[in-house]
Amino acid sequence: MHLWSRKAAGAGTSSVASRSHGVVSHSAAGHHPQSRVSSTTGDSCGRRQNSQGAAIMGVFSGLKKNKGDAEPSTSSVAARATTKEPMTQEEVEELCLELNKIGAVKFGEFKLKSGLMSPVYVDLRVIVSYPLVLEQVSRMMYSQVKDLQFDIMCGVPYTALPIATCMSLGFGLPMVMRRKEVKDYGTKRAIEGAYSAGQSCLIVEDLVTSGASVLETLDPLQKEQLKVTDVVVLIDREQGGAAHLEKNGLRLHAAFKLSAMLDVLQKHSLVDDTVASNVRAFIAENQTQLPAAAAAALGEVARDPARRAPSCCCCASSSSLSCKTTSSFMPSSCCCCCCSLLAAGVASCFCSAASAIC
Repeated sequence: MHLWSRKAAGAGTSSVASRSHGVVSHSAAGHHPQSRVSSTTGDSCGRRQNSQGAAIMGVFSGLKKNKGDAEPSTSSVAARATTKEPMTQEEVEELCLELNKIGAVKFGEFKLKSGLMSPVYVDLRVIVSYPLVLEQVSRMMYSQVKDLQFDIMCGVPYTALPIATCMSLGFGLPMVMRRKEVKDYGTKRAIEGAYSAGQSCLIVEDLVTSGASVLETLDPLQKEQLKVTDVVVLIDREQGGAAHLEKNGLRLHAAFKLSAMLDVLQKHSLVDDTVASNVRAFIAENQTQLPAAAAAALGEVARDPARRAPSCCCCASSSSLSCKTTSSFMPSSCCCCCCSLLAAGVASCFCSAASAIC
C-alpha cells in the first residue's frame, strides 16, 4: 500500500490537484508537489504518514453495517474506496441491486414535482444512511472521471454533497461547496472553500433529468472565474439532460443510465417486462425542454431585481431560484418564476403566455 505525503513550504493556503492516469498530485505556490511514499519507508515523514494512514484505516474499518447492507469483502472498506481500478461488471450490478434494495429506485405510480405521474421514482437521499452503498457510489462515479483533468470538485446541493465528500475523502480530491442560500452577513460567499480563479472544477450531481440544477450550480462557479467543462452524475434519467448540458458547454459522465439499471433489474427478475416497458415509454414520451437562452435568462432575471416584474415572488438571493409562494398565489406577471418552471422541464406554468419570456 502506498500513502500520499505533502511537504509544506511557506504559507501557501491552496493547492491545485492535477491528475494523470488516475494518480493525484498537488502543487501550487507555497507547496511542493506531492510524492508517493512507500509504507515501508524509514524516514520520519513516512512513519508519520503511516501513523496517519493507520488512523484513517481504523476509522473506515470501524464503520458499522446498516441493516440490509451487503457483507463487505475481505478487503477493507477503505481499500475498496480508494482503489483506482474500474469497477467490475459484477460490482456494477451489485450496486444497482443495492440501490433498488434500499429504496433509492422505486417502481409504481409517483407524482412528480411537475405534476406528471411517473412509473419510476429515484430518491438518492437515502444513501447517506448506508455507508457501504455510499462508498460504492463514490467509487463508481470516480471511475467515470478518473482520467479527466480537474483541480477541485463541487457537489450540487443537497443530495450530491455527501457523494462529493466521500469522493474527496476516498481519493484525495479537494472540493468546494456551493451555498444554495447566500447569507446577507459574514463573507456573503456563494462558493465556500479554498480555490483560485482559473482552476478547473468538476460538478458532482446525484441525478440528472433536465440539467437545471447543474446549471444553477454552474453560474456561481463561473462568477468566481472557475472553469467548468464536466459533470459526473450517478443516474441519468435520459430525459434530455445530457443534451441540455452539452448546449451549455458541459459534458455529462453518467455512472448509470436509467435504462441500463432497468436491464439489470429485469435480469434479476426484480422488475417485470410490463413495468420496464412502461418506464421506457415514459422516458421517451417525457423529454424535458431547456433551451440555452432560457437558462441564461433565468439566471439574469433572478440576479437583477430591476428585471423582475414588480410582483415577482422569486427569492432575492443570487443563488436561489426557488419560488417563495404557492402556485395559487403566483401573480401572472411573475416572469422569473415562469422561467424557473420552464428551466425545470415543466411544459406549462402558472404565468400568462405573454409573460412566459423573461
